[in-house]
Amino acid sequence: MSDDDDGDESGPDPLHRACPACGAGDLEDGYLEDQGDSSLGFLRWIAGPIVMGRLGRAKVDRHRSIWRVQALRCPRCRHLSLYTTKRA
Repeated sequence: MSDDDDGDESGPDPLHRACPACGAGDLEDGYLEDQGDSSLGFLRWIAGPIVMGRLGRAKVDRHRSIWRVQALRCPRCRHLSLYTTKRA
């Protein structure tokens, strides 16, 4: 997807994909929580390399493509798959 993608979620539903590790279907939906200072409570994927600020924290350039991360877990083999599904 390109940086100017509007975040349309009209692709295949990731919940109904087969597990990439064992092939089982119907993955469990979930998310990974970010509990850092000033966090939003969920993880985000940001396009491009990380840029560190003076205090050792990552700087976020709001002009980059930023997406929420959805975590799907296989109930059979416990494999965890991460997908970006919505603009953050």
